[in-house]
Amino acid sequence: MKVQSSDFFKILLVEDDALISLNLINRLKRLGFPNVVHYESGEEAICAYREDDPDVVIMDIALSGELDGIDTVQRLKQMADVPVIFLTDLANKEIMRRLTKVDYINYLTKPFVDLDVVENIEKAMAMVNAKSIATSKSPIIKDALFVYTMEGRWEKILFREIRFIKAGRAYSELHLSNGKRVDISKSMGKVFGIMEQGGKTEAFKRVNQSIIINTAYIAAFFGNQVELGKERFQISKNYWPDHEQWILKV
Repeated sequence: MKVQSSDFFKILLVEDDALISLNLINRLKRLGFPNVVHYESGEEAICAYREDDPDVVIMDIALSGELDGIDTVQRLKQMADVPVIFLTDLANKEIMRRLTKVDYINYLTKPFVDLDVVENIEKAMAMVNAKSIATSKSPIIKDALFVYTMEGRWEKILFREIRFIKAGRAYSELHLSNGKRVDISKSMGKVFGIMEQGGKTEAFKRVNQSIIINTAYIAAFFGNQVELGKERFQISKNYWPDHEQWILKV
């Protein structure tokens, strides 16, 4: 696998509104993503998917035809675990319920702004370029993750360099002590499970549903929140019931 640049990063757009699709394709090209293939229906996208082999799918939810966008993505996911960005006019309760059954990066509500488009496509690029993660089982190297960054190269990240882990919808973010963020196409639970196999993780505490912190970086407690430098996270007693034992009361 080669690291993708925006020029070669292929986007599959499925949108049945001609004006919206033309506008979005032009915006993508202007933003530095010229490699776009477009279909108006889910059925067309499914038939051409293996040949197109896209790096990310931008999918309108309200497609005409037998398959809507969510149905189409479920079919595509059976062929490959491609990152997906949904487009929608209205994210109602039924749509949100159905989206819980699908792995995706984000959904953008029309009309959307360029910054939202770029941020989510860049997140997809990071997931493609760092698609695999592993630990070393060698006794020589412990307490480290190896993140795939390019063909033949695995970058070592020491556990002590990880300030906190944040859960995304179908990925997780490693926030490092040098300010760098690494996006990984695995859930936070799977990443931490790999860490537990590869070394000591006693310093890490899950503070709520979406955050695991390295307690070595705790700067302060503030009520039911914990501070790590500029970040402040809500503490849920369901995940960290004994956090008050860390506080010396005088």
